[in-house]
Amino acid sequence: MQAGNQIVLRPVGVVRIPSSDDEVREKYSELEATVEVFPEFREALDGLEGFSHIFVLSYLHKLRPDRQRCLASRVSTYS
Repeated sequence: MQAGNQIVLRPVGVVRIPSSDDEVREKYSELEATVEVFPEFREALDGLEGFSHIFVLSYLHKLRPDRQRCLASRVSTYS
């Protein structure tokens, strides 16, 4: 990689969890969440209903440092 190359991540939405920060830190794998896509990116969702699964990449900034690792989980429903 050449010096000065950068990867810049720009959020296209947020994940909302109706739980306290403490609950998120302790029980993150047991909580349900909603993915909200920002209005300027919603058009990109056209046709999504034709797929059985989606990938959501997220930065889990509220987890305790000892739990910050790569996670994979299945989502059962989306709307």
